[in-house]
This record gives sequence, structure tokens and C-alpha cells, in this order.
Amino acid sequence: MDREELLLEQLKIASELHRHMDDMVWRRFNYFVTLNGIMVTVLVFAWSNNSSSDIRVRLAITGGVALFGALVSFVWSKIQKRAQLYHYLRGNQARRAEDLLIEATSYSKQPTEVREDQQELRVYGGRRAEEYSDVLESVPRWRFGTTSTHSLVFYLALFLAILWFVAFISCIVAFINVS
Repeated sequence: MDREELLLEQLKIASELHRHMDDMVWRRFNYFVTLNGIMVTVLVFAWSNNSSSDIRVRLAITGGVALFGALVSFVWSKIQKRAQLYHYLRGNQARRAEDLLIEATSYSKQPTEVREDQQELRVYGGRRAEEYSDVLESVPRWRFGTTSTHSLVFYLALFLAILWFVAFISCIVAFINVS
């Protein structure tokens, strides 16, 4: 295997790992949404069930679910930030492999051909999405359209952690007032 083939293989591996990290974000997101849906269902069932009329039992169930939801959401936000670091690492690995591959293949070409080829070859050019003005002008978007998926998911997890924690504190206050 010569140097170009090795570098091409490194680029393929780095690209696959980069894609894998993106896929993992959505898998974690699906697990988290499912878990939150189950917790909300438990709360709806606890408060709509007429057999347990004791308000303290309902508040205890709600407090337990809310505390669990706050902890899960907080842990999820931390996992999401860690995943963002790996996402950037995999992107940088792919960009580095791409640069080395272009450098290795450019030795056999004339300098004018290298510049044209580099523009055509680049997949991981290091440019952010906001730098492609021709694409951005043709796609209607708002603020969330320019925010990374990792940041959106992180802030969603953080928001839900705060929401569940407020629900937990409210249950404690209500439980104390009922007693």
C-alpha cells in the first residue's frame, strides 16, 4: 500500500467516525425523548388515577419522577457536551487526513493544477456552514438554523433539567404544606 492509499484510507476512517458521532447524537436524543415521555406518562397516570386519592402519594410520585427527570436531564446535557468535543475531534481528524492526502497527491502535479484540484477535492475544508453565503441566501432559516445540533440538544437537556428540578421543589413545598 503506497502513501496515497494509506492517507485515503485514513480519510475514509475519519469520515466514518465523524458520521458515527452525528448518528450517536440522534440516538441519544431518541432515548432521552422516550424516557421523558415515559416520565410524563407516569405523572399523567398518577394524577388521573382515582383509586389513590391521597394527595401525599401523588406528590411523592411526582417528586420522585421530577427528581429522576432532573438528574437524567443534567447527565444528558453533560454527555451531549462531551459528544460535541468528540464531534469536533473527528472533524479535525478528517480535515487533517484530507490535507495530508491533497499534499501527497500534489507532488506529481503542476502548481496551477493543484490549486484547482484542491477546491474540487475538499470535503472537510474547515469552513463553517455560515461561510457558504450562496447556500444560506437560498435557504430560509432563523436563528436555530445556524446553531449546531449539539448546542440545541445541550440547551434542551439543560432546560428540561431546570424544569424537572423546579417541579421537584414545587412538590416538596406542596408536600410540606399538605402535612
